[in-house]
Amino acid sequence: MLSFDLEGTLTTLSFSKKVWNEGIPKLYAEQNGVSFSEAYEIVLKEYWKIGDDRVEWYDIKFWFKKLNLRSDWRSLLRAYLKDLAIYPEVPKVLSYFKGRKRLIIISNSSREFLDIALKLIGDYFDEAFSAVSDFNMLKDDPKLYEIICERLNVEPGELSHVGDHYLCDYLTPRKLGIRSFFLDRSGMLRGEWVVKDLLDFRERVRRDC
Repeated sequence: MLSFDLEGTLTTLSFSKKVWNEGIPKLYAEQNGVSFSEAYEIVLKEYWKIGDDRVEWYDIKFWFKKLNLRSDWRSLLRAYLKDLAIYPEVPKVLSYFKGRKRLIIISNSSREFLDIALKLIGDYFDEAFSAVSDFNMLKDDPKLYEIICERLNVEPGELSHVGDHYLCDYLTPRKLGIRSFFLDRSGMLRGEWVVKDLLDFRERVRRDC
């Protein structure tokens, strides 16, 4: 079985960056009569008061409530659908594995973001899990991977996972015995468990099977 992270691995970061760093500050600016730059600073400070080690960080409904935004978060996501994109090699890699391996996604992205991405690539996957929305957990907790393995009735050693977050996608699953790979698209890192893109990951999996 193969497991993929979502953002930064299958999909580019463009969509999320637009939503969080442009869309939400823009709504805040319009609603509160301040400039975009002022709103951006205010919103960014609020983001970091929570921090990315808490599930709320990833929850767009939480942020709309916290910032008292009166607009509909669904409309905001729809406004940036044009920025949703996958990396060029993704269709080739997923097409190769489809039918050969069970494919899943394990992501910190909330269900709202995950479901949008699945409209592009969902046909390739047997399951897609949002750590935040489905389990109220983050991927830096080994228990998450343990729960998912139990749910899918697979041993950790039967699962290979790839993602671009060194702690969440590489170190944490490895603690359970999952064959995890760190995706470094910058190409700066080298190592036995480092891949530069998903084509590289495909070759590693093919070679090791």
